[in-house]
Amino acid sequence: AAIGAFTAAIYLPWAFKWAVGPFIDLIYSSYLGRRRGWILGTQLLMAAGILAALRGDFRSELWLFTMIMMFVNGFAAAQDVAQHSASTTQPPSQRVSSELRAGPGFTAPAPRG
Repeated sequence: AAIGAFTAAIYLPWAFKWAVGPFIDLIYSSYLGRRRGWILGTQLLMAAGILAALRGDFRSELWLFTMIMMFVNGFAAAQDVAQHSASTTQPPSQRVSSELRAGPGFTAPAPRG
């Protein structure tokens, strides 16, 4: 049961990516631009979560590790939304293909049209 709850908590933030999109469109920095601020901020918060995870004894406190990983995955999902919206707002000649961004073998090639 604990493994199932952990797995569900890890995937939960990805189910609510649709709710993050409007915030990414509305809140931005004039210095960093519309998407770069979100990408940088989410990376810093993910790093903070991972650093927080290094200090724990998670054999006895699985719930704490679950909450930290849910925090990290929440910002990973937000970064995914920001990255996709940044790549779709660029002209086609400046876009990086999904194969190069995600790494070889990670995603199937998407048809371009």
